[in-house]
Amino acid sequence: MLNYCVNLLQSKAQSKRQNLQLQTFELNLKGSRDKLWRVVSNLISNAIKFSPDEAIIKIAMQKKQHSVLISVADSGIGISEEMQDKVFELYTDAKREGTAGEETYGLGLFISKQIVLAHNGKIWCESVPGLGSTFYVELPILPLSN
Repeated sequence: MLNYCVNLLQSKAQSKRQNLQLQTFELNLKGSRDKLWRVVSNLISNAIKFSPDEAIIKIAMQKKQHSVLISVADSGIGISEEMQDKVFELYTDAKREGTAGEETYGLGLFISKQIVLAHNGKIWCESVPGLGSTFYVELPILPLSN
């Protein structure tokens, strides 16, 4: 799924001469592949939108005991601490235009949060204004069958 998202968004990143770096592995996730694709696609699109030209955006997976942690890290404009929870609200006042003037609607992260919660997962961000943001999604994984 991550490979597909990165391949699909590569041209968008290339328009800003950005480099998408992917670290992934095969894994069986519980839930709707299409809906989870929408979450990851939204996080990568936002990283592209809010990062400057020639930025490196890192997309990674880390396996935990009963879950997988997906992260999307950028070196973009960042989000102040008081706005970090607000970015997941519907029609938030935390929305800003992208680094190339891209428009935002305040829906993507709200929808992503609803999808992640419906899959018994968690979504959050860590950010420093001016240095960038990392968005995390933690989702349960299917146990290995014998």
